[in-house]
Amino acid sequence: MVAALLPAALMAVPGQQASAAACSPTLTGFTAPAVAYAGDKVSGAVSLSCAPRSPVKISLRSDRSSLTVPASITVRPGQTSAAVPMTAELVEGPQYVAHVTAGYKGQSLNHDLNVYPGLKMVEIPPSSAPNSVSVNIGLTGPAPAGGTIVRLASDNPAVTVPETVLISAGGYGVITESGIQVRPVTQDTKVTISFTLGTRTLTASKVLVPPFDGSQKVSIRPGYTGDLYGLQHWEQFHVELANPAPESGVPVQVSVVDDNPAVRLETSSVYIGEGSTSGGFSLSTTDVTKTTRVLLKATAFQATAFLEITIHPRITAVTLPESAKSGTSFEGTITLAGPSDIDTEVFLQPSWGILDVQTPVTIPAGSTSATFKATSVHVDEPSDVFVTAFLGRTEFQSARVTLTP
Repeated sequence: MVAALLPAALMAVPGQQASAAACSPTLTGFTAPAVAYAGDKVSGAVSLSCAPRSPVKISLRSDRSSLTVPASITVRPGQTSAAVPMTAELVEGPQYVAHVTAGYKGQSLNHDLNVYPGLKMVEIPPSSAPNSVSVNIGLTGPAPAGGTIVRLASDNPAVTVPETVLISAGGYGVITESGIQVRPVTQDTKVTISFTLGTRTLTASKVLVPPFDGSQKVSIRPGYTGDLYGLQHWEQFHVELANPAPESGVPVQVSVVDDNPAVRLETSSVYIGEGSTSGGFSLSTTDVTKTTRVLLKATAFQATAFLEITIHPRITAVTLPESAKSGTSFEGTITLAGPSDIDTEVFLQPSWGILDVQTPVTIPAGSTSATFKATSVHVDEPSDVFVTAFLGRTEFQSARVTLTP
């Protein structure tokens, strides 16, 4: 009953701030963060001297198009403040200062917001070691004085990461594996790392795989592209494991099926160390006289792989006349050690520009030789020139021909 005797002007409405009947608000405050990063969405606030009974519209303006604010915000009746949303657009470039102005009935308040480069990209770069984890962080511009600190977190204990990574002043990013630890897994495990700068968080993921135990696939891969020919030496091959080798490593035995004499292994055993998936071995080919196919075998624990390789006859001769009159054409001959079951394409190159030769030259399947045409320019004195023939990664040099005036 006492409340009924109080003047109406002194009574407060629940959930609202008391306001005087004659409240005429003025703009008294404009606050916002001092720092934001490109891509951030932050919030400031404007405040009034008292709570109005009707909506109050506050105008807003930014002097930078890359820092956007609404044209106005409204303070609701009974309130003395309102939030001011600000967006630092994700644009590339160095740090800058944006001047934001709030205005009401001729009054204005300013706030300076320093906008630093933000996160442009994050990734876990591909690696030849499946369970290797490093991070690549890129910024939209050079890091400011003092550098930029990015917070990291992993969603799985299989990978632990440092709490922060520093991008040094002036740097546009960093690639690092410092402080990252990877633990063995027993099944395929997806791990996601989050990167936070300002109000934005980007993520990058990688699938870790369990170590090789012999139940997974093994394969043999040539280290070359193209065909093999007789008398090629120390040709490189790779044994590839589908999963990384365990802590004790993986010994691999390499052999030639049926001991085919067309191939001589330079190494018959391969050791693949912890965390790796590949090991190398080499072989040499003998002087085959026809196209010969050889089957290679690799055994890692109980897993086995095969690879068939094909060896074609090599070049045994490039024949030219002992001499030829300059300014004329003559023929040469390319001879193989035996017939190949495919067309053989040979590329020719003269030792210098006084001779022009037909190239490439094709020796048809089943044949052992082919002729080619050579044309010389006129010379004023006897000049020697030779031709080199290239077949795969082999080459053969002819005897010299003397061009006469």
